[in-house]
Amino acid sequence: MDLLYWLFGESLSTATLPTEPYTPKGRLESIVYKTADERLGEKTRKGLGGIRPEHRFVEDLGYDSLNRGEFIFALEERFDITIQDAEAQNLKTVQQVVNYVRQRKTRL
Repeated sequence: MDLLYWLFGESLSTATLPTEPYTPKGRLESIVYKTADERLGEKTRKGLGGIRPEHRFVEDLGYDSLNRGEFIFALEERFDITIQDAEAQNLKTVQQVVNYVRQRKTRL
C-alpha cells in the first residue's frame, strides 16, 4: 500500500494531477515562466506550458543554487529590478515570483 492510498484513498496512478498545460496570463507572467524554463537546462526543460504556478523551484523543478541564482539575475535584468538575497530566499514557487515581480514593477 503506498502512502497516497493510505492518506487519501487513492494511489499515485489514480490521483488527479493537472494534465492540461498551463497558459501564463499576460506578458509579465509569460516572461517569468519562460525565464524559469530557460534555467532548467536541456534535459529537464518543460516548455512554457509545462511549468505551473504551484511548482516549487527546488522540489518540483529541480533547481539548485546555481539555477536559482541565474534565474534571479535574469529576472533582475529583464525587469530592471533588484531582488535582495533575503527576499529571493522566500520566493519558493513560480506564482510567488510572478506576484513579487508584479508588485515591484507597480512600485517603480
